[in-house]
Amino acid sequence: MNKNVRTIVDTCGRFTLRENGIIYFHRADNVVMDAPTALKCLEHFRELDNSGNARLIIIQGHGVEYTFDAKMTLLNSKLFKAVALVANSDTQYLVGTLFQDLAKAFRAKHQLRVFHHMEDAEKWLLSFEQTAVPDPNNIVGNNPFIPSGKFHESYV
Repeated sequence: MNKNVRTIVDTCGRFTLRENGIIYFHRADNVVMDAPTALKCLEHFRELDNSGNARLIIIQGHGVEYTFDAKMTLLNSKLFKAVALVANSDTQYLVGTLFQDLAKAFRAKHQLRVFHHMEDAEKWLLSFEQTAVPDPNNIVGNNPFIPSGKFHESYV
């Protein structure tokens, strides 16, 4: 086993940082992601890459959903440089493009794109260099959907 590969397993899925510097998040099937779950995922992402430049591939499971506050929590995170959603079906791709449009509308801190194929997502993410300086005190950005102090302070 390669020592440069790190994996965290949780009820919401499997998080793996591979040699190429990309975090692969395999979403667990039939899990609704709400804000507390999104914050728990952000903590796992930060454990794997706290550079402020993390590159993330989300591989959607089956029967997965995101609440609006979970989407906003993820979109406002300052942990990522770029996020790729890999859709396993045309429906997931369509929903992913809505997530992508939401990222643009709310001026997400990172780029987000949707892909049908893992290879295309990896190629896109590898085109980003890791140069940002991390802000270890802020993993969720400015998110009006997280009540001040209720979740954020426990994760910084």
